[in-house]
Amino acid sequence: MSKIIDQQSLMHLYNIMRLKQVKQIDLEQLEALYQQVGWCHRPRRKLHQLMKQSWLCLAIYHQDEGQKHQLIGFGRVVSDQTWNATIWDVVIHPDYQRQGLGKYLVYQMIRLVKRQDIRHITLFAESRALSFYQHLGFEIYAKGMFWFG
Repeated sequence: MSKIIDQQSLMHLYNIMRLKQVKQIDLEQLEALYQQVGWCHRPRRKLHQLMKQSWLCLAIYHQDEGQKHQLIGFGRVVSDQTWNATIWDVVIHPDYQRQGLGKYLVYQMIRLVKRQDIRHITLFAESRALSFYQHLGFEIYAKGMFWFG
């Protein structure tokens, strides 16, 4: 694995930046973040359910001069809390991409999952994101099956 950005370095990169484990989030900001990265519209009622059903959610906030916290990064994990965990919805605001924040977010999710002695971590990614995840140690596993109903 390549160098991991720690919390102190993260805060130094920007005026004030914070990674938080969250159970609740401003759904308006989350909806906007998904739209800013070009993902399909996700209704707030679905986002509320998404937060409720996720085992782990991490958010990165930037605090502006007016002390307002802006959501600039998000990722979540769904797990059986015993053997398997799946990383979902890793998003970084376009203005903050290619600065190590996505890598930092994924590493922190892996760290927290492994802390629970869960060793099988999977994820789903668009083809254009495959090299990003491969650089983080993920391998393409083509023996999956899906049912789309």
